[in-house]
Amino acid sequence: MKQQPHIKGKTVAIVGRSEYLNSMKQGEFIDSHDVVIRAHSNLPYPSEKFVLDFDNDHSFVPQDYQRLIGKNTTGFAPANMPYWGGGYCDKIIPKLLQFGIEYLIQHKVYNLCGPFQIATVDYITDKFGMPIIFTPHEQLVRIIRDVDYTFPMPGTILIDFIAGLQPQSLYCTGFGCYQDTDERWLKSEVAITRDHKTLYDLRYLRDMTNERKWMSVDSEMERFFDNI
Repeated sequence: MKQQPHIKGKTVAIVGRSEYLNSMKQGEFIDSHDVVIRAHSNLPYPSEKFVLDFDNDHSFVPQDYQRLIGKNTTGFAPANMPYWGGGYCDKIIPKLLQFGIEYLIQHKVYNLCGPFQIATVDYITDKFGMPIIFTPHEQLVRIIRDVDYTFPMPGTILIDFIAGLQPQSLYCTGFGCYQDTDERWLKSEVAITRDHKTLYDLRYLRDMTNERKWMSVDSEMERFFDNI
């Protein structure tokens, strides 16, 4: 099993699934990167409608997918992979392989906590030979949970992990789960719970981007940073 993606020295784009991607024509720019990692359910299949049922049907892929979000995918970081089950894996994994996806990334580490979840991971690697990469953030999650009763956002864990692998450049787009200055969720259907304090994550990403000159975000995320 591959231990980590080949990121060092490469240009990398991490693409989320936020609705604001509909207003940004970034497909060609995203595809120009050596590595394209798509988070949660944002996979650009060549069809008019996104038919796969990833992450409990909370998928977001625009119809005009290539112009908006590109077509290339190197790695896929689904939010709820440990809960797919064998039948679901039989449906999904062959399609991922068909479209050239090289590996999965399990970045939502707090989901990987029981025998069923481990069995799903083993099923994917044993039956399909699909490499699954794990982010080394278990200790961080435990510390934050013990101190503040909150989890870091999965997207923050993913971005932090990839940034630590020394890419030549890292571009992040499509992460709209953070709060603006009025503490409003950009995705209205998402409930605010004690599990995440997203403003903490947004500050962390802002500081990370400011410290690393090779790291950048889209104009919408820059607006989030300016409003902190």
